[in-house]
Amino acid sequence: MTRPRRFRLRRYRDISGVSGTGCPAEGVVFSDGAVALHWTGAHPATSVWPDIESVIAVHGHHGATVAEWLDDEDGNPIDAVAELEASGCP
Repeated sequence: MTRPRRFRLRRYRDISGVSGTGCPAEGVVFSDGAVALHWTGAHPATSVWPDIESVIAVHGHHGATVAEWLDDEDGNPIDAVAELEASGCP
């Protein structure tokens, strides 16, 4: 069994005008594919999704938002996390 895999949503354009650009949400994909997504900021909220594809289908806004992985497919941290943090995402 693989470990949970962390990600952040990177938003290049805020189509809705609500959450802003940058990294407005963070999440985790569990070993069975289910996703917990947490929106940070002024109106924080957490939701559960059946899979990452559903998250992107709703929140991806045709490429305006993408998932940036913090862990590899086995749940091991990716060395680029420091680079992501330096790019303005906590």
